[in-house]
Amino acid sequence: MEVMDLKNFAQTSCAVCGQRQCAKDIKLVSSDDMDLRLLQNPYLPEKCLLTKYDVRAYYSVILWHKGLHDCVRRGDPDMCVSCWHELVSLGKQPLDSLANFQYYRYEALSDEVREAFDHATTFDIMMVACARATRITHLYSSKTEGPMAGSDPEMSKLYNKGNVAILPQDSVELWNALPPSFDNIRKAMCAVFVGSKTKPTIDNIKKLGPVLVPSPEFTQ
Repeated sequence: MEVMDLKNFAQTSCAVCGQRQCAKDIKLVSSDDMDLRLLQNPYLPEKCLLTKYDVRAYYSVILWHKGLHDCVRRGDPDMCVSCWHELVSLGKQPLDSLANFQYYRYEALSDEVREAFDHATTFDIMMVACARATRITHLYSSKTEGPMAGSDPEMSKLYNKGNVAILPQDSVELWNALPPSFDNIRKAMCAVFVGSKTKPTIDNIKKLGPVLVPSPEFTQ
C-alpha cells in the first residue's frame, strides 16, 4: 500500500528549470542556501520578466511560479535533484534553469498567436521550432542472445532502439514569406516505415505515400 500510494505518483514543478517531476524527487530548498545571483539574467528586457510572482521580492531571479510556495514574499522554492546538485552543491547555474535563456514568456503571447500554437500539430511546430530532431528507430522482433534467441518471432518480445540528433535551425530566417511553398513543406518531414526483411532503397521509398502537410489554421 505504501508503494502504490498516490502521493508517490504525484508530480510537481521545479522552480529553477520549470520541469515537472515526481513529488518524491523534489526538494524544498532554503533560499538562503543558494546564490540567487546565479538565477538572474540581466540580458532579459524588463517587459519580458515573469508576472506570476513578485520578481523584485525574489531579487529579479527567474523562477517558475508553480515551484514557489509564496508568490508575494521571498520563500523557499521546490527544486529537482539535478538543479539542486548544480546550484547548491556545485554553486553554478544549472544548464536547464529558466535563467539560462530557457524562459520564453509564453503567457505574454497574444490571443491569436496562443490559439495558433494550441491548435498546432507536431508538424506545424517543427516548421517554426528553433531546433529539430532527426530520429531513426529500429524495431527488433528477436534478440541475438537470451532465452528467446532463435525462437518464433511471434513468441519474442518486441523492443525499440534508435538514435536521435538535435539539429538547430534559424527559425527567424527560415522563410522569407509565410506560408512557405508546397515543395518546401513537402520536403520538411518524412517518415519511412520499412519491414523487418526489407532494406530501404530509392526505389521502395519512391513507392511510399505522400508526407504530412500542416493544418490550414496554422499556415493562414
